[in-house]
Amino acid sequence: MTVRDDCLVESLRLLLSNTAYATGIRLYLPGFSRGMSEREQRAFCSELSSRVGLDLARDDRIEIHPQVSNGLSDILSTLPASVSEVMVVGAGFLVPPGWDTRLRSIAKDDALIGCISPLCMGVPPLDDGAGLSARGSSSTGAVDAAAMTAWLDNDRLVAALGATQHLQLPILFPQCCYLTAQGLSALRAADRDLDPVVCLERAGLVSLVALNLLTAKQRGLGESSALSAYIESASKSSRLLGWLRTRLDEGHAPAIDSAAVRSSQPVQLHIAHSWGGGLGHWVDDFIAGDSSRVNLVLKSIGSWGEFGQRLELYSSYSAMPPLRVWSLTTPITETALANLDYRAVLREILSEYQVQGVIVSSLIGHSLDVFRTGLPTLLVAHDHYPFCIALYSRFNDVCARCDGERLRACMKDNPGHQFFTSRAPEDWEALRAAFVGVLQDNPVTLVTPVRSVLERWRTQMPQLESLPAHVIPHGLGLSPSPSLAGEDTGRLRVVIPGKLSEAKGLRLLEQVLPRLARFADIYLIGCGVSGHVFSGIPGVHLVEHYARGEIQSELSALRPHVGLLCSLVPETFSYTLGELQHYGIPVVATRVGSFVDRIDHGETGFLCDLDAGSIVELMRSLDDDREVLSRVRGRLEQTPPRTLDGMVADYHRLLPVAPVARGQALFEAGPRQLAKEAIYINPQSTYKMAAYAFFKYSLIKVTSSPRLPSWLRSGLGKTLRLLKRLKGSCER
Repeated sequence: MTVRDDCLVESLRLLLSNTAYATGIRLYLPGFSRGMSEREQRAFCSELSSRVGLDLARDDRIEIHPQVSNGLSDILSTLPASVSEVMVVGAGFLVPPGWDTRLRSIAKDDALIGCISPLCMGVPPLDDGAGLSARGSSSTGAVDAAAMTAWLDNDRLVAALGATQHLQLPILFPQCCYLTAQGLSALRAADRDLDPVVCLERAGLVSLVALNLLTAKQRGLGESSALSAYIESASKSSRLLGWLRTRLDEGHAPAIDSAAVRSSQPVQLHIAHSWGGGLGHWVDDFIAGDSSRVNLVLKSIGSWGEFGQRLELYSSYSAMPPLRVWSLTTPITETALANLDYRAVLREILSEYQVQGVIVSSLIGHSLDVFRTGLPTLLVAHDHYPFCIALYSRFNDVCARCDGERLRACMKDNPGHQFFTSRAPEDWEALRAAFVGVLQDNPVTLVTPVRSVLERWRTQMPQLESLPAHVIPHGLGLSPSPSLAGEDTGRLRVVIPGKLSEAKGLRLLEQVLPRLARFADIYLIGCGVSGHVFSGIPGVHLVEHYARGEIQSELSALRPHVGLLCSLVPETFSYTLGELQHYGIPVVATRVGSFVDRIDHGETGFLCDLDAGSIVELMRSLDDDREVLSRVRGRLEQTPPRTLDGMVADYHRLLPVAPVARGQALFEAGPRQLAKEAIYINPQSTYKMAAYAFFKYSLIKVTSSPRLPSWLRSGLGKTLRLLKRLKGSCER
């Protein structure tokens, strides 16, 4: 035998000696007999059999294949259909004792894992290509004793450091990996030319990198185009393992921190995005109205295109700072079918805080794992996502269906499709199917604020017809108030509250307001910068911003006769409608979405078509007949408001929890993972707000720091105060 062949025999002997041979798993070994004739292969296997004490010609647990794997398609093409699970180790890769047991232990209790790849010295994401195996290898590829000892020592350390930690990464190590039964089945059913990781993702499965196992690459052996492609892809994730490289250099494991527990009320967990808006309003209102339970809020934090870069746990939606923070190794772009990092965070929260129920308000930046906790779960439909990729269920007109053809047209031509643009139609179809499936297979109840939302969900997803569902109207946390509507005299005053956008009817208002302003004064309050397009119209008045809670004072000062809401999309609730009705102000609204559910035309408000002429004509008729407005105002004043207490009580009936014995310890919430953060910035803050907050912090820090000489503190303080005054003058 040649020196090279002898190296291969020896590395294969080590591999087989270190394998525990888990029942039912095929060990696939490509490339070990590459370039050998049939006679040389027989001699190779005979020599190997004598060294390891196995009859390789008859052992159906092991398949030695001459071809070097250039990807999973090579493996799948030669793998018998009877094989349900496979572990692949290519020529030139060393594995430590019990390697297969360690890989399988990660996947044995989780049906969502499609494949697991180990770490490898000399290969990203752990190494830059100059790992222990390369530094200690001879030119023939043999690893010397010192290098072998160093590698095995590092493997033992990795096994301790990463025993419970694994990375979900969109990579698959083609030369050494474990394909689970569900992963192998998905790949067999998929297009062989498609990236296997993409195939697994579309099947709702995840790809893991095991942090409890360290393999090694022998220099000069095992090279292939598939390995080169893997190295290029895995290099992008190398930064994620900086902590592990540091620990390997230090040679010791990190300390593990534990939490003490203190609370005496049952706990429920809200799942939300960090966009604010009506969803944030609702979550804060819910918590304000719930005096009998502890409510925690898990928010996804990210940026455009990666909406789930990290997860933050809060005591309420708008509370600051967060109680806990976790970074996801693989950011969630929109919604993950599965994410093991995310699942680990959920397990930690549910266990540490002893959560008894889950309320899902958004899946943006989250994973479908929120429905797999086994706990009773409520899904609150604040919008039409994830079935609707544009959120608002409108494309040219309000959507009654969305099949594959319409989905593709929407992705191409719908201007409302602006949030989630990085995925293919097939990915959305896979998400839709997984979403429906997970709702059907777990203890989930759908809750909608109005009947039309429930009907639309069931129309677009008829598979959910049997899903338990309830209509629970939102409550409002507004104090009782006499009507703030104007008397029936004077020029008609129209109020349009809230930020203006395409969805809220900005283009429709561009047609309406010039004609409406001929006989009415129009007040755009909280319109944002979009309202500036109307600043030149006589009779139109702008209030760009107002703080939440100031709506009452704004309306009290204006005393409008009527409100106008021109949404084009079928809103699921509309807090602005609720606020105007609460304060006795009749509303003219477009005939879409929840407006139809919540306005009885001519009795509690007015509905009109999505047409500028119809809106102006209705407004002119109300201006001419103020008695109609007076009648509606009286009806609104006699309608009892929907309270937060009533809303929360309805939710509690759907999500019962076990009582907590007096004095029983549950949790003590504290920002344990924020200790390294010197300053925490609210992700919803604008850059201007963050910069101004830091400016104020700097002023306090400079003028009070004892480390600076008094003359320097005084001079810097004067400079900062001058800049502050100049900033205020410019803003005024």
